[in-house]
Amino acid sequence: MWKMYNETKADLKVKIGGSDEIDAKELSEFLKGTYDTLAKITSINAKDSYFKLNFKASDKGSVILDFSAITPEILKITGYVVSAATIIKMYLEIIKLVKDLKGKKFKKIDPDTGNITNYYGEVNNYNIETVNLYLSNPDVSKEIKKV
Repeated sequence: MWKMYNETKADLKVKIGGSDEIDAKELSEFLKGTYDTLAKITSINAKDSYFKLNFKASDKGSVILDFSAITPEILKITGYVVSAATIIKMYLEIIKLVKDLKGKKFKKIDPDTGNITNYYGEVNNYNIETVNLYLSNPDVSKEIKKV
């Protein structure tokens, strides 16, 4: 039987809180923020795609999530298939961007290089698609702060 979709999978292992135990409230906020952020990234980057996020395991303060990106097979013909790895890479880069901004507004963005100068004058480089996603979607910024 012909598959009507293309599914890619990737695992994401995250240590929460830096200890061997996970606080239930912190875990629930992390999972909600992660889910909402991945949903937003998927809906923006692959409008006709969707994802599944499953709690796979926990290990000494870490959670392992199983992430699947599912793209309709017809999009494969046009050459536009989103992969789980691509979405997770963008997700991790947005986390890095939020961390590097340290809660302050950036000073400068170079749209040609993806360089962002934060409030403290530190310059970091990001994929320009990540920067555009972060800047154009306040929901992403709000949800990623829960992660």
